[in-house]
Amino acid sequence: MYELFEKVISDYEFYDFAPIEFLRRKLHHSDKTIEVLDFGAGGPGKKIKRVKDIAKVSSVSPAKGRLLFRLVNFVQPKVIVEMGTSLGLSTLYQAKACPDASFITMEGSPQTAAVAAENFNLLKAKGIKQVNGDFKDTLPGVLVGLSSVDYVF
Repeated sequence: MYELFEKVISDYEFYDFAPIEFLRRKLHHSDKTIEVLDFGAGGPGKKIKRVKDIAKVSSVSPAKGRLLFRLVNFVQPKVIVEMGTSLGLSTLYQAKACPDASFITMEGSPQTAAVAAENFNLLKAKGIKQVNGDFKDTLPGVLVGLSSVDYVF
């Protein structure tokens, strides 16, 4: 428990945090608009949204991102599955913490996933496989292809 507190819960900086937070600031100022496909409780629907609005509402906070990084860094999972990529900030925090992991991130909206892919390339994040589509359709196929999953977010 002490080790978990010291290595995960205690907030301290890693060198990977600054580029991700620089990217966050860039996204918060982006006037680019994309078509967002929403599979939420209200049923499927398409909406035009600004990237900066998505970044402000749907992205993990800096504190949560740092916590996710430290948790993944501590656990060192071999296979990571993330449900809900959004613009990719949480993905980047987790992928940078364990670059040798097999990382599968799932996003329902194709244009949102495309922005995330640009962000992964920009920060040179390797080993991230994106799966696009409604979770109820894509998750079974993802899980069938894996012998085990060590970490899910």
